[in-house]
Amino acid sequence: MLSKSPTNYAQCFPFRWRLDGFDRRFKDSGLPVEQVNKLRRLIYTNGEYLCFTDLPAAKAALRRPEFEDLLEALYGLPTYILRLRVNPDSDVDGLVRYWGKGGREKTIAPLLNSLTKVPGGTTINISYLLPPFAKLRLYTFPYTLNDPTAARQDCFFTSLNFFNETPNTNFFKAAYAERVLRSEYLPIPKTPSFGDVVLLTNGKGETIHACVYIADDFVFSKNGVALEQPWVLMKMADMLALYYPTDRSGQLTFLRRKSGA
Repeated sequence: MLSKSPTNYAQCFPFRWRLDGFDRRFKDSGLPVEQVNKLRRLIYTNGEYLCFTDLPAAKAALRRPEFEDLLEALYGLPTYILRLRVNPDSDVDGLVRYWGKGGREKTIAPLLNSLTKVPGGTTINISYLLPPFAKLRLYTFPYTLNDPTAARQDCFFTSLNFFNETPNTNFFKAAYAERVLRSEYLPIPKTPSFGDVVLLTNGKGETIHACVYIADDFVFSKNGVALEQPWVLMKMADMLALYYPTDRSGQLTFLRRKSGA
């Protein structure tokens, strides 16, 4: 009940992880095992997620260096480095169609074809296959960009500019972004593909978050507008743990840009 009102900020916006995410979050935190076990007793479940709200209690129970390690573990945003494996017998045409969306097939094809010449196959960081907008921002923070608008680049600006060579600053306007989503994108009932927009709404139909599908349930995401929030690659399940409404009223929709839009 407390989580239903923003007045109870800690319960309404707790630190959240998947049910199997506690050990992964604190594995490399630097906290002693006995202190991690203390924290484990402060964790509770809310639907499909683990939640933590008791920072004051943790601060009282931990020494200052340990509390600082806790804060780093709580506020750190896990990300991934993804690599695409290409073998001499790989379906290069299929890979080009997948990764070359947005009119980039001629750019992607020579690179992928060259990788098939490596004996035994090889791998490539998928950042080389992203459009310039995403490639420039991946694993960076807004304050590192030489761009006066960086502080306003939220999840909607990011998702809707994914394929744009020149970012459309009209996406800073929520009403414009919503209008484009309704008029230039269509929901897709089947499995999403590279470049599709992943949209999460609450029970009122309000959009909570948007990100871009990459592959194998990984998404390209900008989690909030803060300068301290980087652009990252996340597992879809971790993204939902951050944003899915605690009352389970959320709806996940995959949107694909209309041909020629």
